[in-house]
Amino acid sequence: MATQTKQKEGLQTSNPATEEQLTLYPYFSKQTLSDKIDACHEAFTSWRHQSVEDRGAIIKKIGQALTDHKAELAQLMTDEMGKLLTQSNQEVDLCAGICEYTATTAPDVLKGEE
Repeated sequence: MATQTKQKEGLQTSNPATEEQLTLYPYFSKQTLSDKIDACHEAFTSWRHQSVEDRGAIIKKIGQALTDHKAELAQLMTDEMGKLLTQSNQEVDLCAGICEYTATTAPDVLKGEE
């Protein structure tokens, strides 16, 4: 897993194999964090009223986006966690497959019961 070093301005990640510094993630202020939590809650409030079919279509698009960006995501996992690139590619495939499975089976699995 990427080494994380706390710094005043944020969290620095580094490649565990090479110790190369990768990304500095800035800390959020309390207000920014509160705003992000509120935005997530608002998104959930909207999401829960969408039909299972509409949610499935969105989840299917997420899986497609994972596939479309597979090389970039796999390289990021390898850099940050020290995984073999083949394992990182398999993990992206797994996540995309979970999205596809969920989108396909959710309408049947989550249908109402009497």
